[in-house]
Amino acid sequence: MSEHRTDRSIKDLPIELEPLYVTREVNEPIVLHEGDLKLVVGNKQMCGTGSISFEWLPTPRLSFEVSHTGKWDKLRVGPCQLIASARE
Repeated sequence: MSEHRTDRSIKDLPIELEPLYVTREVNEPIVLHEGDLKLVVGNKQMCGTGSISFEWLPTPRLSFEVSHTGKWDKLRVGPCQLIASARE
C-alpha cells in the first residue's frame, strides 16, 4: 500500500477563526443574551431582565433565567415563547 502525502505551506491553510463567545473554562455555560426578556405562556406574559445561556452539562441545552417584579404565584412552563429584546 502506498502512502499519499500532501505538502502544504502556511499560506495554504485556512484563516484563523475568531470565536463569537469566549469562556474561561471547558464546558462553561455560554451566555447568549443578557438583558430584557419577555416570557409568554398562553395568554399570560412576564417581563423582566435575565439571561439565555447554552449549557453543555449534563446534556447540551438552552436555559434561561428571568427576574421580574410581577405577581405569578406558580408558573408551569409548557409550550411558550421567550422574546429577547435586541441590544442597542
